[in-house]
Amino acid sequence: MHIHNSAYDTPSFIDVDLMPLKNMIRITVVRDPVARMLSAYSNRVKHYGELSEKRIDLELASKLGVRPNPSPDQFFNNLGKYRILSDSIKHHTDPIYSFLGSDLRYFHHVFRIEKISDFVDFMKNSTSQRIELEREQTGGEKISLSDLSNKARRKLTEYCYGDYALLQGHYPTPK
Repeated sequence: MHIHNSAYDTPSFIDVDLMPLKNMIRITVVRDPVARMLSAYSNRVKHYGELSEKRIDLELASKLGVRPNPSPDQFFNNLGKYRILSDSIKHHTDPIYSFLGSDLRYFHHVFRIEKISDFVDFMKNSTSQRIELEREQTGGEKISLSDLSNKARRKLTEYCYGDYALLQGHYPTPK
C-alpha cells in the first residue's frame, strides 16, 4: 500500500507492536528536518493546494486568524494553526519521532536521503535483487531556509529542535 493511500492514519511509533519485528533487520531513511518541512510546504501547500479555499474550513481558519494559501512565512509562523486545518499538513509536518520513535538505536541501519544510493546498495547486497528507487513527490517550487524571514526561520528551526536531537550525528542543527 502506498503511504498516500492510507488517509494519513499512520500509527504513532509508540502505538506499534514491535515484538513481531524483534528479529528483523530494522532500517530507516532520514531527511534533514528543516529540508523536510520546506519540502512539505512546497509540495503539499503550493503544489497540491492543501491549504486552499477549496480544501480547508474557512470559518475555522478565520477563527484561528490565518488565511488560505499561505506564503512560506505565514505558514511557518503559524504552523500549529495550519496543522489543525489539514490532516495531510499535520501528517507531513509531524515530528520525525512520531514515525521512528525516540531512539535511533532501535534501527540497525540509518541512511540519509542525500545518500540514498547507500541504501540501494545495502538492499542489493542483502537481497541479491535489482533495486531501483524513483522519486514521486517532486512537485512544488523549491524554497530554502534563507527565503524565510528571520522570524519564520527561527520558528521553523525551533519546531525542528527535537528532530535534530533525535538525528544528532546525522544532521547538524542550523544556526
